[in-house]
Amino acid sequence: MLASPISPSATLARCLPPFGGLPSPLAPVAVAIPAADMTSQAAETGVSLAALPVELISRILETSLQAYHQNEVEQALARLLSVSHGLRNVALSTPSLWTDLRVTDSGVRESTLQHLQRSGVLPLDVTITVTCRNHRALPCKEGVAVLMESLASLRPSMSRWRTLEFNLPSCWLTQEALSTCGAALRNLEVLTVRTGHSDRGDYATPLPSVLVHMPRLRAINFHWYNFRWVEPACLAGVTRLRLANYYMDDPSLVPELLEMLRACPNLEHLELDTIAERWVPRLSHPPAFAPVDLPRLKSISFTDCGQEKAQVLLRDIRCPNVTSINLRLVGNINGILDVLTSQSHSWEQVTDFSIAICEFRAALLMGLLKRMPSLRKLEITNCSQMNKTLSELVALAETITAGQDDYVEATIVEGKQFSTLCLPFSQDNVQ
Repeated sequence: MLASPISPSATLARCLPPFGGLPSPLAPVAVAIPAADMTSQAAETGVSLAALPVELISRILETSLQAYHQNEVEQALARLLSVSHGLRNVALSTPSLWTDLRVTDSGVRESTLQHLQRSGVLPLDVTITVTCRNHRALPCKEGVAVLMESLASLRPSMSRWRTLEFNLPSCWLTQEALSTCGAALRNLEVLTVRTGHSDRGDYATPLPSVLVHMPRLRAINFHWYNFRWVEPACLAGVTRLRLANYYMDDPSLVPELLEMLRACPNLEHLELDTIAERWVPRLSHPPAFAPVDLPRLKSISFTDCGQEKAQVLLRDIRCPNVTSINLRLVGNINGILDVLTSQSHSWEQVTDFSIAICEFRAALLMGLLKRMPSLRKLEITNCSQMNKTLSELVALAETITAGQDDYVEATIVEGKQFSTLCLPFSQDNVQ
């Protein structure tokens, strides 16, 4: 294969008519064009596909498939194979076109096995989906049987799995599936789990015992996957962690989250979306925990996490190199702003700071902004405190002389009001 991407020549582009407006070199070839028509067009331009290097055609096919959504790749490949015998032979002999495996309730189909065979020895991107008649119930026996049979059929290829996405009806079934895979996923880099919304509290048993068998894991994305983190572990390769809709029935959520972060010392991106305990009263004085050092953390995003949890996490995480902080639907963030202000050494590298649908005192925010000397972009969205401030900021921007190279881009959104101001950077302007 060629070492760098190659675009099709203008002559080839004329030979292959546009298809559906897709911004892809291969899109024209994906249509079932009769071979005779292609020969006629090639005769007019003096070019035929047979005259092109196989490596060039393979690269065009690879580049084109990237324009399709993951769910459309298999259909695009099927249409591609019907274009001509020559193109079909090139596609079948290009392993990188067949690295996407999708398993559904019907189990491992013949087409899946063909994909597996044609992919050669390349890393695989695997998606496994099992649905259930009632998302609040444990999966039916048929669904469990299909999942386990599929994993057994694919087990010889698991050492090649690069990314794995589970879409399963319950946390329990997810744990069973991960345990079944075990140490076979030693080369996995990205793990995504989405489970059905469950109020049964069927939390998976200790997760680290599964993840420690994935030494190359670098990204974790869990949605509705409620588990217990009760075992110490070190996931040194993980650089990205996203938890969405994570619920627990007792107040041990925060310490478990801190232990999870402690297990990822090289984390660079942290995103928490809708994190809460059920039926737990608010804490008037959040307890203190041992701090967690995350020297490589670059971005923090908290959405609907509860002010106490966000406050404790930001208080107990030591991350001096963070460049982006995003707070959304966190409630009253006065305590959070206090914490951020008291740890000024941790936020000296922040360049982007955004707040959306939160309550706060403007004086506390201004005090924090003074301690962010690298700030270049401030965004405040639908925060009632900024209602009367919008017009004042616009007037201020008009009076400032743009005589400096560095600017702070301040965006204020309130309902249908929107204003983006580029203010010359100085501590006076930030204040």
